[in-house]
Amino acid sequence: MKKILMFLFCITTLLVFTSCFQSKAISIVKDGHFTYYDEMTVGEAVDGFFGNPKWKSYVPADKELSDFMLVNVEGKILYDDEKADAIIQFIVDEDTGEFELYAFEIDGVPQNDYMIVSLIEAMFE
Repeated sequence: MKKILMFLFCITTLLVFTSCFQSKAISIVKDGHFTYYDEMTVGEAVDGFFGNPKWKSYVPADKELSDFMLVNVEGKILYDDEKADAIIQFIVDEDTGEFELYAFEIDGVPQNDYMIVSLIEAMFE
């Protein structure tokens, strides 16, 4: 029993520790606003639209994007009245604090600009 409690304590401490230190790029996106949707942050819109969203940032492999960071948000959405896996990707300039929605996938299928605009409208309804 003592080992189980110690294990649970360690896991809880690790989760709290890692959640306190999210990357600068993730903070920029989560706390940021889209130009025409300044009534709520991107983080609030994602939390209200995605089921169990997971945020991740990383350095892009593409050398053309080497001055930027990429931020992915993965979670469940409703698409055609069914649950689907979705990923939205942002490109972030940590120096200027600017970001843009770079890509959107549903069940691994890249979506076009029309679907990206539709996503943003639905997220901020």
